[in-house]
Amino acid sequence: MNQLGIPYKHAKDISKDIVQSFNNYLNSKSIAPEQFEGDINRWTHLRRQSMITHDTSTFMEYYNQINHLLTKLPQDIDLNFEFSTPFPDSSAFSVAENYAQSDINYEKCALLFNIAAWYSQKATHQSRNSTESIKGALQDLQLSSGVFDLLIENLSSLKTPTTTPDLSPNYLKVLSILMLAQAQECYWQKAVLDNLKNGTIAKVSLGVSNLYEEACQLALHSTPTPADALPSIWISHIQVKAHHFAAAAQYRKSLDDLSSSRYGEELSRLNLAAELVKKAMEFSKRNKVFDAVRDDLKGLQDTLTENISRATRDNDLIYLHDVPHPKALPVIQPARMVKGVIPTDLTNGAIPKDALLFSALTPFAVHHACDLWSNRKNYRVREFEQRCAQLDKLQAEALHALGLPGSLQAVDRTSEIPPSLLKKIEELQNDGGLEMLEKLSDEVQLLAFSNENVIDETIDILNQEQDEDEEVRTQQPQLVVPPSSTANTPFLQEVRQLQQTLEAASRSDGIVQEKISASKHDLELLSSDVDYIKTILPKGQSTHSINDENTRKLRGALEQLDDVVDDRRVIVQDVRSIVKRDNIRPKIIKVFQEQQEDKVDMSVFDGLYESEMLKYDQIYQEFESNSNNQESLLSTIRQLYNAFEKRKETDKGYIARQEKLQALDLAYYTYIEIKNNLSEGLQFYNDFSKLAHELKGSVENFLHQRRIEKQVAIEKLSKHIESLTLEESRESITNSPLKTFARIPESGTSHQFGAWDESKPIRFG
Repeated sequence: MNQLGIPYKHAKDISKDIVQSFNNYLNSKSIAPEQFEGDINRWTHLRRQSMITHDTSTFMEYYNQINHLLTKLPQDIDLNFEFSTPFPDSSAFSVAENYAQSDINYEKCALLFNIAAWYSQKATHQSRNSTESIKGALQDLQLSSGVFDLLIENLSSLKTPTTTPDLSPNYLKVLSILMLAQAQECYWQKAVLDNLKNGTIAKVSLGVSNLYEEACQLALHSTPTPADALPSIWISHIQVKAHHFAAAAQYRKSLDDLSSSRYGEELSRLNLAAELVKKAMEFSKRNKVFDAVRDDLKGLQDTLTENISRATRDNDLIYLHDVPHPKALPVIQPARMVKGVIPTDLTNGAIPKDALLFSALTPFAVHHACDLWSNRKNYRVREFEQRCAQLDKLQAEALHALGLPGSLQAVDRTSEIPPSLLKKIEELQNDGGLEMLEKLSDEVQLLAFSNENVIDETIDILNQEQDEDEEVRTQQPQLVVPPSSTANTPFLQEVRQLQQTLEAASRSDGIVQEKISASKHDLELLSSDVDYIKTILPKGQSTHSINDENTRKLRGALEQLDDVVDDRRVIVQDVRSIVKRDNIRPKIIKVFQEQQEDKVDMSVFDGLYESEMLKYDQIYQEFESNSNNQESLLSTIRQLYNAFEKRKETDKGYIARQEKLQALDLAYYTYIEIKNNLSEGLQFYNDFSKLAHELKGSVENFLHQRRIEKQVAIEKLSKHIESLTLEESRESITNSPLKTFARIPESGTSHQFGAWDESKPIRFG
């Protein structure tokens, strides 16, 4: 094997899962799955052809269908795409398993990997014994490199960073450069076949060597190390190639020197090339390389031996030129003739509209824009509700400070319940009363307890990982894996933040429970039968009542204040009704269609949102007007109450009735406040639950990956001899011909190189 073809990533057949997940998504959008049954069948069939049987004729179509699919669906529809690794026997993949993500973009990335692999395989199948076949391999290898570069760009679209080593940026960059090195090698072969000048071929040859070295440097010295996820024979192959073409560059330049009668430089370059080949041959004996590569190297060695013998004899007997030290040789300027090329089928691949999957499905951008609008509307409703509760509280506190309306209602000597209080009782009972509050409270406490359990389970998983880590380190002290105290720091910080949030929420819950306990007796009474409430209310003993002009004005002002409160509730109800009817979906679709693109930036809808939000801004002005009216009425009530207070009853019956009526009125407002608190608590714990479960899932993945990481590290330690071979390869590339690999000592006789001494630097092309 003279050039390397990259194997495919193999996918798990998930046809049934696709059907189930897609149908679930459609049902969540109230769309009948039956109308897309044909599209689903086409999707599963196309995927099976492309990702399971690797029918290369379907690769480009499936790629473009996925791009279209991502405009119709969210990238996560609860569907796990699972793939094996291309090199399961390399050390990074020594634990046999597949990698999965619930992300359509993960499927897209795996497909791009296979497209790049396909081009590399096409190139290796070219005979390269003619100009046309060399051109074909050259083109395929540049396309393979370009697809790998495109894949690197697409990694950022993944929902979460991939955990599989073969989709890490550095790993993919190594493969991209390797493909370019092989493409440059094809160009070199064509240059030789076309009988280009030796000086030109030397530049091309050094370009080949540089690319192979660049690939190997990145493979061996990046973190995490891509070489661990590649077969060791590939690393050896790349290193030998780098040495081979560095020697070939010197050989070709020596021929150029010979044709220009630079006989001393010719001999110097031939000796330098021979030393490079010798070093590479020694390396190939210690490390497994492909036979074709060793045979090519041996052929170059034989050629150099023959030419050195001729050149030495001719120079000693005829030319008598001084042989310059390699440091004094003119530098060969490498010529890079290749670059990554992205196939036009990937950038401009167009599929007829009638062939696109799910073309009748509303674009996901529209759904997403509708969801964003819904969130904005709901947020505004919450603002109205919170403002309403705030004004209610201000009104209740102001009246309670004056003892109203209880002190005014107490002067009525009937046993009837005051009309304003009766209205509140009916409202409270229709809403569910104390029983409803207790049910809401139980739900909040249950959710809080559930969230605490999730956090505790997350901590247990982190503790389990730490215990396992300590146990492994006891057995394997040389384990080269970050300790738990370092690796789990981000998760511990997130756990602490969530714990602190829960503690603050628990304190708030305690305050709400105190409110319920403090007002429970009065809330029970308000939730009771009206006739029973009448019997409980104290009756005054006085035989007269206060009914002068000032008192009538005070009653009128309180009634007006009740009307203001009712108006405020009506505004909130109107807002809720408007929100339910407020469907701007047609306008969103229009904005989307104006973009004339399947993928749009969601900011294009901002202008529409702002214009549509104006109607809610106008309603908010009504709220502010309502607030001003309330403040004005409260000011009037304070003034009227001062006059009333001088004449109100002071007998015990009156005072008892006043206090009870006042307590019931206050209990009503407390009820409203508690209800709002509990509703907010439910919303908070539901939102918190999502965060807690996401963290737990991440920690579970962390535990799983740490186990794999440690198992891989242990297997490396157990395979010390094999790992040493790889370490020798690293040392070899560090001492490569472009660094300190080919060092030749000073010599008293200019054309005698003597013993090899790596401590003396040289320069070469």
